[in-house]
Amino acid sequence: MIFPFLRGILSPYLTPATWFLLSVNLIVFISTYPSYVKNQRELDSMFRDEAFMHVQGAAFAQMVGDEPKAYSRLLRKLSERAREGDTYSRTLLGGFAVRDKKFMQNAETMKFDGDDVALVQWREKFLEIRDIQSRHPTYKWGLSAQRSGFMNWITYQFAHSGWHHLFWNMVFLLLFATFLEATLGSSLVILIYLGAGAAGAGIFYGVAGLSYSPLIGASGAISGLMAC
Repeated sequence: MIFPFLRGILSPYLTPATWFLLSVNLIVFISTYPSYVKNQRELDSMFRDEAFMHVQGAAFAQMVGDEPKAYSRLLRKLSERAREGDTYSRTLLGGFAVRDKKFMQNAETMKFDGDDVALVQWREKFLEIRDIQSRHPTYKWGLSAQRSGFMNWITYQFAHSGWHHLFWNMVFLLLFATFLEATLGSSLVILIYLGAGAAGAGIFYGVAGLSYSPLIGASGAISGLMAC
């Protein structure tokens, strides 16, 4: 068999560490899910507001234009088109802006060119987004440019974005961690899970950098278990 789940190996008595890790993932998800749904709906509603995203994209385009060397070629191109009046580029930049650490931390006080009334309305909604993010479980538990302390390198591994995300991660956790635990022991399974999760985040950080949008999920940890 490809998947090692036979001969009672899934028993909690034989593989307590695996079931402990699964339980922690489930407890975190269930306890934070109502808050996740509420705050995510509010964020999605904000991001569907075309006028808001249009103004935010124009503001971000100005920031990119002021410091072009700090941004990728793609963002510089979009910024040029946005400043020329291309509405599609402005909308795209509005989405990229919420991932940019500098923009999210400084946009509240920065001076932007444009319609003063539209900017005032945008800034009010921008502050609402910041407030929603401060309550959002994903932003609390996830690893991001805003939250990159030691604990977030651990907690991000137990946070998930929905039932589908959680379900498939837990399926592969059971399939591979139980086999490893029966072979190598409980302590090593926990060390591999946490170590691989931290290593996966480190690789992601080295390749893409941490954005303001949080990294979450047990995929890195489970990939390490699968590799072992």
